[in-house]
Amino acid sequence: MGSNTYQQDTIKRGDKWEALKNYPHGVDDYLHKNHGPWPQPAPDNPVQQMAQVIHLPEEEKEDWKKNVNNMYRRRVLTCWPFGLWYVFKHRRYKTLDDAEFKTEITEGLYSKFMTDLDEGDLSLFKKLRPDLDLTDNESDYFKADFSCMEPIAPNCLPDMYAAPTITLIEKKKLDKDIFGYNPIAIYLYKVNESEDKKGTFSYPVNEKNVFTKEDGENWHLAKYFVLQGAVHRVNLTEHALLHFPFDAINAITKSILPTSHLLFQLLIPHFRLSLGVNRAVLENPGSLISRDKRKFYSPFCCEGVHVRKLLPDGYIGRVKKPNAYPPYDFPLEPKIPDSDFGKHLKAYYDVFAAFVPKVLEQIDDDDEESWLYIYLWAKCIEEWMPDFKTRECFTETEDTNVFKPTVKGRALLNKIVTMIMWDLSVAHATDHIAIHNKRPHGNPFRLRVPPPNKELQPAKNWRDNLVTWKDLLTFWFTDLLFYLPANVTTLENTIYPFSIPGKEIDSEKKTKEQTLRHENTKFLKALKECEKALIKDNVNIPAELKQISTSLQY
Repeated sequence: MGSNTYQQDTIKRGDKWEALKNYPHGVDDYLHKNHGPWPQPAPDNPVQQMAQVIHLPEEEKEDWKKNVNNMYRRRVLTCWPFGLWYVFKHRRYKTLDDAEFKTEITEGLYSKFMTDLDEGDLSLFKKLRPDLDLTDNESDYFKADFSCMEPIAPNCLPDMYAAPTITLIEKKKLDKDIFGYNPIAIYLYKVNESEDKKGTFSYPVNEKNVFTKEDGENWHLAKYFVLQGAVHRVNLTEHALLHFPFDAINAITKSILPTSHLLFQLLIPHFRLSLGVNRAVLENPGSLISRDKRKFYSPFCCEGVHVRKLLPDGYIGRVKKPNAYPPYDFPLEPKIPDSDFGKHLKAYYDVFAAFVPKVLEQIDDDDEESWLYIYLWAKCIEEWMPDFKTRECFTETEDTNVFKPTVKGRALLNKIVTMIMWDLSVAHATDHIAIHNKRPHGNPFRLRVPPPNKELQPAKNWRDNLVTWKDLLTFWFTDLLFYLPANVTTLENTIYPFSIPGKEIDSEKKTKEQTLRHENTKFLKALKECEKALIKDNVNIPAELKQISTSLQY
């Protein structure tokens, strides 16, 4: 739907595309023939959300339906008795002591939210910690900011509560180059209806909004509101950045690069099912964040129309909170938290970073056809990847329209491809598995007790009233369908379809194909060695290698 017209218009910009005539490829040389996908502005909010791929080839629709949608149906129809048994055994959220809270915020999945303080945070905690200083590059204080709950708090479902929170985290040196992080205070505040209607929020400086361990049961209750913000943010703001920014690159790759191109062969295993999954998340009526009627497996504490307000926080960020909510730019390297969760991510990233250059170096600098198509691919994706400036990454011979990579161009290509492959496999799957491992009674999506109040202690049985068995059953279905791994292909078994084009089998082609297959084998071996090394170093790994999917499949 419109994709080929856009593609042809792009190619016609200037006579430099005339060089394509020297390397004719028919429709049969492309994955989806002459109906390849293409990105378009997001229907929801073209300015504040990422580009989407709405119109998918029939093959991709069928693949999603067969391997993802049918899985949902099977699990719902056959597994519901296990859900009832689960809520019979678990009647309330797990007890959240200080040690568990510290692990959740500073070592596990939510450690990715630890950031430097923003300007407005100083006044919130200055009385508690007079030594707070934003100008100190070696600051001993960080925060976990879940002010993203501002548009949700006034719009909760009946008998449910939410509150924006900012947690102050103190950094302490434990040993040489080893630091520990400890949550020491929670700022929890209310949002009034007038602010919600305007869409602008402020948090008043009020020491009554700051909770510490000295506040007893109010402190313990405040911790649940922090984790409620964390589980909403990781799903709707942070995790969304592992899903949607890559759709444009996915679609362009399938429509621009012939299947015989080495870059296509390297990326394609990591693109399978992703477009179908992401379109379903954003546009399918059965989505967790459907704009329409809330589904029985949707765990959030408000309707989808309000839940979706969190999506722009991940893309355009927040002007007054540039540290906690920076605007999105395609990262050339991952942002790694100083935690076990971060060590896991970094270790696997290094494996990809060693593998990708070994593959792409098989494209010789004088391989005019391959680099011409990479140039075209880069030209089309640079709108979503500002750092990949084609004029800086390629040299062009005016007379012949031959494009060759610069040293910077090769380095950037390696980084970009590494990020794509690592993100759509390790980074994405690890988030899902980490949430699944918390189990439904460890993910406080909904809270049915009001936020803490300094002037009075919560009722003695407040933990028993935080959640109902129906809520927990909802969370169980959420986990069953969206967090429990449902892998179609796994990273540890990925075989790349490497094949050097050409009718004649010459010695150079044969050698390159052997080299590529050897590198594939080394890559799979390195993945297994990576997991063994993490276990040996006593890293609390959030996901086992056998659980990690090759692509974004759920």
